[in-house]
Amino acid sequence: MDIIQIRYFVEVANELNFTSASKKLFVSQAAVSKKIASLEDELGVVLLDRNKRTVKLTSVGQTFYKDAVEIINKMEEMTKKIQNIRSSYNNTLRLGYLGPAEFKFLPSLLQKFNEKHPDINLFSKQYYQGPLIDSLINGHLDIIFSLSMVIEKYPNLAFKKIYSDSFVIYCHKDHRINSKRFVNLSELKKESFIILSKESASYAHNSIIKLCNESGIDSTTISESDNFEHLLMMVKSNKGISILPNSLFNYFNHDNQIITLPIKGDSVINDLLNFDVGVSWEKNHENPAIELLINELMKITIKSYNVY
Repeated sequence: MDIIQIRYFVEVANELNFTSASKKLFVSQAAVSKKIASLEDELGVVLLDRNKRTVKLTSVGQTFYKDAVEIINKMEEMTKKIQNIRSSYNNTLRLGYLGPAEFKFLPSLLQKFNEKHPDINLFSKQYYQGPLIDSLINGHLDIIFSLSMVIEKYPNLAFKKIYSDSFVIYCHKDHRINSKRFVNLSELKKESFIILSKESASYAHNSIIKLCNESGIDSTTISESDNFEHLLMMVKSNKGISILPNSLFNYFNHDNQIITLPIKGDSVINDLLNFDVGVSWEKNHENPAIELLINELMKITIKSYNVY
């Protein structure tokens, strides 16, 4: 029995679906099936009752699952602790970000930090939202840029606000709604929407889908894109409208082909529209360089009063 077998089993038990589990593990379904079959052979028991339609835990599987989860959690805790200590000893700070929102201030931050702390090796890497938060939790990153609506789900993570943002409508300057001062989403039910996919920006995607559902827009008719560039190209071509953070407007609208319109709604809509952007890190971290980076970041953003 090895940790890979246990990890594969736990993921299948969580999903109760081999296909979904294999996608989350980034391996083939055949590889997952083979590992679990090997595990069952070693133990001499059946852990999963599966047929062509369903997957269920057997009574033995339920007992094994509880212990397996504890093992996985303990392994992750040990790995994270060692990596945090190693990072501190090596004067290393690992920073993760989503982009492109951070591009406004990230170059200045990296430059200033390196000038003031040349003895600290600062590494930065861009991620999608899901892998970004996972890398922080698993100890592969020390600090990340993230959204308040993401971090509030993780009690072990600290969050410091940099600026406030909100979702707005992005449309072509010649679109029929361009003369409005604000829009109610319920008035746009017949419009063609294109938004960021769940894979590229899962939490923003989920919030936008909730906004549409609350406004009576059929979310099954909404087109999706995996990157900002393609999405903005469609809007610039007047092929549809989008919902994006207001802070991205200046970054993409170099040719003045796009305008933004505030969204108006009730308290439920407003709660979904507004969010904070900031940095997040483990509350019980052991890397003193985190505070140094936060201090430098706040100097840069406070000096300009508003990030965007």
